[in-house]
Amino acid sequence: MSACQALFVYLDVSDEDNERPLDFFGISKEDCPAYYLIEFGTDPLVKYQPDSQDLTSSGIQSFVQAYLDGTITVRISNYMHSCMPLDFCC
Repeated sequence: MSACQALFVYLDVSDEDNERPLDFFGISKEDCPAYYLIEFGTDPLVKYQPDSQDLTSSGIQSFVQAYLDGTITVRISNYMHSCMPLDFCC
């Protein structure tokens, strides 16, 4: 995978300042630890969830590669915001 094909964001869910980004991504503290792939540039945003929450580097790499190859099938129906609020900052 070359640079700029995926951006990874780590959020410490024990930090109250991260509640707003969690809300934006439609993820609750109870869902964590977890990872999702969120496709920006679509309206509305699309969120993919892996079949398993394999948090190893190879598990995450396989999931991202499946997305890049167009073979990913697990998709969460979109209930997220179509754009970020103007005062969104993290």
